[in-house]
Amino acid sequence: TLAQEKNAALLAQELAETEKRTVERELQAQKRRQSAASMLEEQTKAAQNELKELKEQQNLAVRLEKEKDLAQEELDALRRLHDAANNSLTRNEEESRLQRQELQMLRSQHKESVGLLGAAEARIRSLE
Repeated sequence: TLAQEKNAALLAQELAETEKRTVERELQAQKRRQSAASMLEEQTKAAQNELKELKEQQNLAVRLEKEKDLAQEELDALRRLHDAANNSLTRNEEESRLQRQELQMLRSQHKESVGLLGAAEARIRSLE
């Protein structure tokens, strides 16, 4: 029975050591889990910050795209205005050219009329 008690004491000691190692392993596993959870929480915060920055960049890109569209519309309007002014200038130049031709023709007709009038007066005088 002394041997049994000794054997029982050894078994109890082994069991206690096994439990101690099990508790230590569980504590280490819990520390690893806590460390992993902390790291995951940090990664989550970093990802949230990155997402926030990406959203801000996206909003900026949208605003810039709208500004670009407005600038393009303004540029198109200015081009149309420029084209209209050019067309008006060309039309005015053409009208001016035609009016100069008409004026030249009228001057020529006037000279002819003055010449004919002079000839008619001379004929009238000669007939008198």
